[in-house]
Amino acid sequence: MKNENTDTPGSASREGTPRLAPSSAKGEAPRLSISTPLLVALLLAITLPWLVVGWMVFRHTASSTQPPSVRPATEGVIKPSAMKGVAGPWGTLEIEPIVVEPPSAFFSFDYDVAPSRRWIVRNATPEQTRELFSRSGLKSKAVDEVMKTAIRNGTNNDQIVTPPDTVVLDISPSVRSALYTELGKNPANLLQAKPYKFRGATAYDWFANSELPESVLKKIQPLVYQRGPMLCFSDLHLVLPEIRSPLDRIRLLRTLNRASSLSLRLRIQEGESMNSMLAYWSRNDRRSEVEPILESIRNQAGGGRLDVVYLLPAFARTRLYTYINPTRSDLNIRRDCHWTTFNFFNELPDNRYGREETLIDLALSEYEEINSPTDFGDVIMFFIPPNTAIHSCVYIADDIVFTKNGVGFGAPFIFEHLENVISAYREEVGYFTMKYCRRRDHKE
Repeated sequence: MKNENTDTPGSASREGTPRLAPSSAKGEAPRLSISTPLLVALLLAITLPWLVVGWMVFRHTASSTQPPSVRPATEGVIKPSAMKGVAGPWGTLEIEPIVVEPPSAFFSFDYDVAPSRRWIVRNATPEQTRELFSRSGLKSKAVDEVMKTAIRNGTNNDQIVTPPDTVVLDISPSVRSALYTELGKNPANLLQAKPYKFRGATAYDWFANSELPESVLKKIQPLVYQRGPMLCFSDLHLVLPEIRSPLDRIRLLRTLNRASSLSLRLRIQEGESMNSMLAYWSRNDRRSEVEPILESIRNQAGGGRLDVVYLLPAFARTRLYTYINPTRSDLNIRRDCHWTTFNFFNELPDNRYGREETLIDLALSEYEEINSPTDFGDVIMFFIPPNTAIHSCVYIADDIVFTKNGVGFGAPFIFEHLENVISAYREEVGYFTMKYCRRRDHKE
């Protein structure tokens, strides 16, 4: 008789491996026979993953009651120390410093730096030129080196020098400031008269997050100098030619054209009264434009914050934080501070405000003088004798104005503290007076 427990070809021969046991009776279904060790292993394989999952859930629940780990603030996070809140008829305004820069598409990496290599001393003899350099603080050896390059412009007796790069690199920031202020009195010295400017404490503030190579930043830092409240840079010819990468050249030009500005937000409480706030932001018959958005924030649970850009008239709203595109502009129109200011409430720009010969007459016909700016949209103008308007801007709230500080493509439309605008123009032109006016069709 055949032994039923004898392994047969094809059957499992190792202990613990499952095998089919022959039926003990005809017609009985085969039974699966599993050893005890294998049964334990199978039970562990089934239950162990669930035990691990349960342990992880318990661990996460327990740890969630602990304070989160401290992480360094990342770029874009609003730091409480950088923001201030001011209350008034406009509501509660949160003010945060920001920096804007023009888009890459506005620049070419092929940039002519030759004009910045020359210094032109207007209508001067060699002796007078030497005296100017010495008075500004240049060392006598440096003056000698510079004067070796002097040539006379026979047309108007200008002295033109091309200082060696080694001399320019060796100038200290204080001497550079004094010398370039003197040279800047001649508009022919373009980058001394109109240097790249930025409001900040150090060169690091200006060039932070620029992604420029460290070697470029080290070259730039000693060339930055102070002029009043502004950091300035004039020596593009010492830096740009050494940058081989077209991308880095454009990064440098973008960074040099940066401008400090402000981000404004209204903090609105749930259920807060809208009367004063709505009256303030709806000047010049704009209630239907601002009422829906203000009330939507007031009516949501917990209130919220609203960027002031949504409360601006269309002209200002579409231009804030932008630069005039140099490839799409009519060069016959001066899109300067006055064009910006007096078009603030206009749906379509009136380009007559871009012409100096018509500006004052238009302003007098459409605006009336007031004692001080108190309402959204009031105009602030700077005058030098006898009656030349050198700047104008629009009052927004608190001490903040909407302004374009310059004629060129490098001047963006920004929010700025009025005191900063005043200090910058005081440094540039010296004495000026201020007048305030309001549109004659001004409505409460």
